Amino acid sequence: FLKYGRDDERQADELGFKYALNEGYDVREMAKVFLALQRASQLEGGGQKIPDWAASHPAEPERIANVERRVAALGPNYQPGRVGTPEFMQQVNGLPYGENPRNGFFRQGTFYHPEMKFRFTVPSDWQTQNAAAAVAALSPRKDAMVQLTLVPGQLSPEQAAQRFLQQQGLQAGQPSRQTFNGVPAVVAPFQAQTQQGVLQGYVAFLGHAGQTFQLVGYSPAQAFAANEPAFRQIIQSFGPVTDPKILNVQSPRLEVVKLDRPTSLAQFARQRGGGVPVERLAVINQVQDVNAPLPAGTLLKRVVGDVQP
Repeated sequence: FLKYGRDDERQADELGFKYALNEGYDVREMAKVFLALQRASQLEGGGQKIPDWAASHPAEPERIANVERRVAALGPNYQPGRVGTPEFMQQVNGLPYGENPRNGFFRQGTFYHPEMKFRFTVPSDWQTQNAAAAVAALSPRKDAMVQLTLVPGQLSPEQAAQRFLQQQGLQAGQPSRQTFNGVPAVVAPFQAQTQQGVLQGYVAFLGHAGQTFQLVGYSPAQAFAANEPAFRQIIQSFGPVTDPKILNVQSPRLEVVKLDRPTSLAQFARQRGGGVPVERLAVINQVQDVNAPLPAGTLLKRVVGDVQP
């Protein structure tokens, strides 16, 4: 089911090595790139690794070993080329860091969207995801889910509800007009027959700022009763955002600084790291030992701005 095979990625790595070598770069540095990817993946995934049979890329240890093999094949007479750290640092200085909060973000279970000026809240122990087309949350037992999407076109909540509830295979309850935090809504219970069994839930269509949002909460029918209070609470939490701190939030950015004295990355993180954990700063700066002193004059990247808005 993979669109591209791992052999394509192996070929891309090999070509990248040749390009860097031909342009006069120190190709020994290439292994550090894959090491950084490996460390970043470990931080993001909490140790949960995609199984090899489902991976579109070769594992980082394999890619690192391939680089080391290619470097060894250059022989003892290889003259390392340039690294270009100052030029690179100049290019990345000021770049946005992480996800852009202007596209929405979660804080302590509440999702805020500064551009569209709305919010809603899910239980704090639910897993959340903010994708380009939808915002979703999954219960700890993985037996309930909510999803928020923007209804395309200029449909009113009533029109959007009518279109949704007329879908084939859907059994709809009586829709009701309600108002949550000043937002008009149409809410209806429903059941849907799927290949995995019967799903049961609530769907709400909410009119806000000239647009209609669809917020649906559903679960397997046998788990609906246990999750119904959460579905109701989530739907009723939808409302406008007025807090200027939320509306004016900006993306954090990278800032390059030069050490004026020998400093370890751990000390740098405490004094000037911008609130980013030292483990993440170590990946950003490709530092292995956070307690080892770095010489004066070293260029380091830090993050400025509200990292977790």
